[in-house]
Amino acid sequence: MDPRIQAGIIAFCAAIIATGITGFINYKIELWKNKKAKSDELKALKNTKKEELIKNLYILESKLSISKIDMHSDVSTIQVFNQNYDEVNILIAETLMLISLYFPKYKAEFKPIREKSSIFWKSYKDYLTTPKTSATVDSPYLQKAITCSTECISITTGINNQL
Repeated sequence: MDPRIQAGIIAFCAAIIATGITGFINYKIELWKNKKAKSDELKALKNTKKEELIKNLYILESKLSISKIDMHSDVSTIQVFNQNYDEVNILIAETLMLISLYFPKYKAEFKPIREKSSIFWKSYKDYLTTPKTSATVDSPYLQKAITCSTECISITTGINNQL
């Protein structure tokens, strides 16, 4: 065979091999870039959800604090109280969803807040609706509300400190 033909075949094969290697390397680089971009997106999303969770926990802490509730037993106050109760339940549901989706390791720690907050609201509403006497501070309803409020705040603060 003529050496020029052999040189042409060798050059052709080398070009095919070089093109294949370049294509493979470019493919791997694109995979790496896509993986990094997705990782960065996931980090940004998780940071956004973390900020949202922290905000929700602080709002819950405020709304479930017995010291923040300034209520009397008239009808309009009870309506406002009921509205606050509904808002807190929605906030608890949103917070539980955030924890379940993005921070599942805190789910077991947060779950009791639903029960504790319900007891808090029920006890405090019972306290507001019972006739007032001179021993109102010693009311078992108020004491139960204070205990549940403290437990709820402890849960939210504990998760906030771990985040």
